[in-house]
Amino acid sequence: MPGDKKKKDKDKKDKKKVDKSPSKSKKQKKRPLNGLDLLTEACVYVEEQERYQSRQKQEENRPGRHSARTRAILNAWYEANMDKNGRAYLSEEEKVRLAHICNLKPKQVATWVNNRRNR
Repeated sequence: MPGDKKKKDKDKKDKKKVDKSPSKSKKQKKRPLNGLDLLTEACVYVEEQERYQSRQKQEENRPGRHSARTRAILNAWYEANMDKNGRAYLSEEEKVRLAHICNLKPKQVATWVNNRRNR
């Protein structure tokens, strides 16, 4: 039949198009690294490590993060002053005293205690 012949011709054209594309089975050979390549790889690695350490340092020093010393002092105060429900409340005198010890503002100490109480 004439219609079947057209389909066969079309299928052959489609196969030819597919055959022209590069085969995926070919593996690219890795060439051995020379001294320059090794140096480049080392430089890239060092730069990535420096970027990572820089990000870590920025996170430690960004606003909103208290130092480890400050957190330790506030946690110790909180643990020592918990009531029977596991909550601690600041008086004005304690707030000012802790703020002076931790080099914070009294409002920051109050906020820290409120956040700790709620978490």
